[in-house]
Amino acid sequence: MVLTNGELSLSLDGALKLISLEVGGAPINNFLCQGGGMLGGVPMGFSISPREVKIEGYVCEDLEANRKLLCQICTQTPPFYIVDGDYRLELLPKHTIEFSSLKRFSEKLLKFTIRAISPSPYWLGEAVRQQFYNCGGESTDDIAIRITNTGDVEMGALFEFLMMSSCNFIKLIKGEERIFVNHPFKTMDKLFIDTRHGKMSVCYLPSGQSNPVNIIEFVSPDSSFFGLDVGENRFDFVVSQGLSYVTIEYSPAYLR
Repeated sequence: MVLTNGELSLSLDGALKLISLEVGGAPINNFLCQGGGMLGGVPMGFSISPREVKIEGYVCEDLEANRKLLCQICTQTPPFYIVDGDYRLELLPKHTIEFSSLKRFSEKLLKFTIRAISPSPYWLGEAVRQQFYNCGGESTDDIAIRITNTGDVEMGALFEFLMMSSCNFIKLIKGEERIFVNHPFKTMDKLFIDTRHGKMSVCYLPSGQSNPVNIIEFVSPDSSFFGLDVGENRFDFVVSQGLSYVTIEYSPAYLR
């Protein structure tokens, strides 16, 4: 396992040794509507709250240098992550790190305890990025976009349209839901539709420019910022009188 903030990293199987990793269960909040008379409540939905995480281990080598590095990673630049193979869990510090000095035989060790909160209860897998070519006009069953969400839950995604010719507007469709961007685009322009949690936006990058422009005002009010359901997903499109390449990027999430 590895602790990292994206820039700095420490292995928990090197100068640091992991004793235990405790990932608490995520509380489930049930929303009930009061029923009439003696019937009790009626379930209206639920949400999942953050999880508590506790990491314990020893600093075995270069105690002072690795103590400072551990503090940098886990308390000075939140969030940070614990990485277990292909999975990573986002963490926010709940307390500063607890340290205690120990001596085992001739060795001096520094025990540490990290108490943190995972704002999302899900471990994220490696990002998946898939490109679809020659998406033009109105999609049919033969040319619709199909992509599989291998995770345990629905996840938002980043949809990128690279215009290979000019077009009048773009629609992205999932079943009965749609995102309608009523804006013209030129060759090599890019459109970014982001439906990921906390990042929902619609941006436009004109060809030759480096700074995307927020064009949420050109999005139809009845649009839905849908994500990827678990399993296979089908997305249809309308690239009005134009042609584009479409790239979909998402990170599968697992409750583990």
